[in-house]
Amino acid sequence: MVVWPPEGEVLNKDVDMSLGLEFSDQKNILVTISISRDDNWTPEINCVVLTDFLPSEQMDSWLNGWMKLSLGGTFQLQNFDFSDDSRFIHLIGKSITDIKLASIGGDPFGVKLNIDSDHLMVVPISDGATVVTSRFGDRSAIEGFEYLGQIIYKDVN
Repeated sequence: MVVWPPEGEVLNKDVDMSLGLEFSDQKNILVTISISRDDNWTPEINCVVLTDFLPSEQMDSWLNGWMKLSLGGTFQLQNFDFSDDSRFIHLIGKSITDIKLASIGGDPFGVKLNIDSDHLMVVPISDGATVVTSRFGDRSAIEGFEYLGQIIYKDVN
């Protein structure tokens, strides 16, 4: 996970986080799936040089420290390694079966990666993006879009 410092956020579910994927054939590259900071709607996929990661079990204390402004230093992105996390272990090392863009009658707002019997989905929230799987994230982020209309998933070719 690539996490933005939670400036002014009160709840963990409101923290801006993007999905970072490392593929076995590109060991020094992190593919990130996020939401555009320009319009807070459009999905973006980027490749960046792999940097240092903190273990996933440090994410909650890191978020709480930033939210309470008890951590010193400058605000910067923080990467967390979820490859050994119980909420993601069933997805690690598996193949992505398909990639879909989620939309409601127009421009795409999210990206869904189907992996075996689960998925990774990145959708916008008020200040950025969030990541949702069957075992991680807040499902209400997706349900909020369902109130706007039927979500249509289109294959990415």
